[in-house]
Amino acid sequence: MQAVSNVIKSAAVVIVGGNTVRRDNPRLTTRREGPCHLPVRVVMSRSLNLPEDAELWDVTSAPTILMTQKGAKAGFQAKLRDRGVEVVEFDFLTPEAVSEYCYERGFLQVFWECGGILAAPCISGSVIHKIMAFVAPKIIGGSRAPTPVGDLGFVEMTQAVNVTSTQWQQVGPDLMLTGYLPTSGGPLALEAMLARGAGDLTHASSSTESASSIESGDRDDARDGRACSGPQKERGAVSTSRWVRNQAKYGDRKVAQFYKAWDEWGSLSNFSPHPIELSTKLDEVLAEEEAPSSSNTSNTRLWRSVEHFYQAMKFGVGANSFDTDSAATAVMEAIASAESPEEAARIGRFAERTTPWLMRTDWDSVKLDVMYKALQAKFTTHEGPRSMLMESSRDGWELVEASPHDFFWGHKLPPFRSMT
Repeated sequence: MQAVSNVIKSAAVVIVGGNTVRRDNPRLTTRREGPCHLPVRVVMSRSLNLPEDAELWDVTSAPTILMTQKGAKAGFQAKLRDRGVEVVEFDFLTPEAVSEYCYERGFLQVFWECGGILAAPCISGSVIHKIMAFVAPKIIGGSRAPTPVGDLGFVEMTQAVNVTSTQWQQVGPDLMLTGYLPTSGGPLALEAMLARGAGDLTHASSSTESASSIESGDRDDARDGRACSGPQKERGAVSTSRWVRNQAKYGDRKVAQFYKAWDEWGSLSNFSPHPIELSTKLDEVLAEEEAPSSSNTSNTRLWRSVEHFYQAMKFGVGANSFDTDSAATAVMEAIASAESPEEAARIGRFAERTTPWLMRTDWDSVKLDVMYKALQAKFTTHEGPRSMLMESSRDGWELVEASPHDFFWGHKLPPFRSMT
């Protein structure tokens, strides 16, 4: 129906489970003709007991990502890859893992169009913030009647999940209920968190912009770091998430966490879209004693972010025999051409795991210098991040890269590191 189609067209990702593919064989595209935004379509399936002729495997109109358990039906995976479907394997396929992966890929609005079996772990895993439910004037009886939400383990009505900030709307003969789950903090908290990422650091209770307008706000200012140049003074409803966790972990310490470009201190992140000009020859970069200069060498190129440069230099030439190694050069070029820092990191880490012999043999001894040179180029070139960095130093903020997985650069490795 049109209401669901409108949600799909505004989402970055639409996710369904294997049962939906088997029973409904959906396309998950909007029903409008002509050019329009089409979200990435994601299928979650542990067993890969899926039809080979499903509509979702046709990627001519929109991309499809199949997310599954590691090692499931390798032959089936290979067939889908040949058809252009991206396959991502997880050690444990859960809604939480998929949600985290979507966040790392930069998908900021995810629409879970799932049946009852998948809806239950999504709700219990707190990955859903807003719900849309339809009540139809039909009666279905029987112990095997379908349910919109699977077993949540509740035995009493007092355990029921209360939907807040509800609205009802008639859609044809049906009624559409929209509302928010308690773990989301409600619409004001969600809007405020989006505002923090896009640069509008207003108090949650006074936020008047819709989520869609905040998400598509002044991104140029956010890139330069001007609109998010410091900590939010009044946290309001935003405290339902990151600020609460920070207080529990750090107490009264002034800790500025950054990981993704849309975080409050995101301009300090290696994932921020601040291009740098450095040589493709790592030895030339490391040989420069002063701030890197684009005029020193003919090998200079524009790297889309610090992350692009850092990942590519794992396979950089100059220290060993990689000058003539076409495979290493191909990996380096794929990283440099990646559309986003997240994609560059994914390519670099995958190549590091699967083809470690292509890496520089001296990488462990030079990677700190590589990061220093890249950050030096970034903060020398771009005024916005430089101002944010100077502000953090002036006001005594401790900088922590809040990567939940990185044991070297991230906050999981004590003591906390500050690369400034």
